[in-house]
Amino acid sequence: MKKYICGIVALMLLIAGVAIPIGAQNKEYQPVTMDADVPVWELGDTWVYEADYYESGFNGTLVFTLTGDIEYTVVNASGDYYLLEGTGKPLGIIQYNKIGLKTSRFSKAVFQMKIRKSDFGIEDSYYYVKGLCWLTLGSIPLPIPIQLLGEKHTVFTPTTSIIPFPLFDGKTGTIPSINFTENGGTWLFWGVIELSNFSNYWYSGDILYNCTAESVTVPAGTYDVYTVATEIDYPGCNDHYDSCYCEDVGNTVKQSILIHNEFGQVYLSFDLELKSTTYTP
Repeated sequence: MKKYICGIVALMLLIAGVAIPIGAQNKEYQPVTMDADVPVWELGDTWVYEADYYESGFNGTLVFTLTGDIEYTVVNASGDYYLLEGTGKPLGIIQYNKIGLKTSRFSKAVFQMKIRKSDFGIEDSYYYVKGLCWLTLGSIPLPIPIQLLGEKHTVFTPTTSIIPFPLFDGKTGTIPSINFTENGGTWLFWGVIELSNFSNYWYSGDILYNCTAESVTVPAGTYDVYTVATEIDYPGCNDHYDSCYCEDVGNTVKQSILIHNEFGQVYLSFDLELKSTTYTP
């Protein structure tokens, strides 16, 4: 099997989960004039993103499609690590063959990441979606509420910074191969019915990148950023990860990820744009 970047990398690279925007006005910032180094986060810092997320099992039987606002908050800033938590209420469909579950206002998603302060290396991550969903059969909605729990826990070895700080215009390099050990599953009716239960091991292979200073516009405003673009070193592969990091927000303001499986089918698609933040440099 060809090497892949695990779907959770999308969440990891975001260093950003789902709720209502918190109060920032659209702003324009002065151009980047120096190297960007690792930011310092404070307890309570938040970032809100528009998100469009798709993930499919390799056999194509279980598909997650979620859209909505993602809000991440620094919930612990003590010691050598940050704990970043995102919460919210995504809109989407969990599809299992012809049976679908449509999320409701009684369902929520939670994302947690343990991030090393010195270089923003990710040690592990955990996310889950749970609550009441509405049953669908093909394209036909049925007025039947179903309780759902879907979760995934991922450990990254070694603890690796995907954003290669310090950043500067014209920087190029290689992110060493990362191992992903993950486990999780999807259950209905408080665990009575199991749709999936998995334990996987992945590795990315070496990832080539280049860094370019440019200006981008997102719902939060216009920002001068360092765009870190990767080249996935597989013959004939068009997978990519582009992340636009901005010093003024201490995080990415725009991100696009596309990963295929060995059959050429989309395994992961993840797009993000910043809506607001409470972060101050």
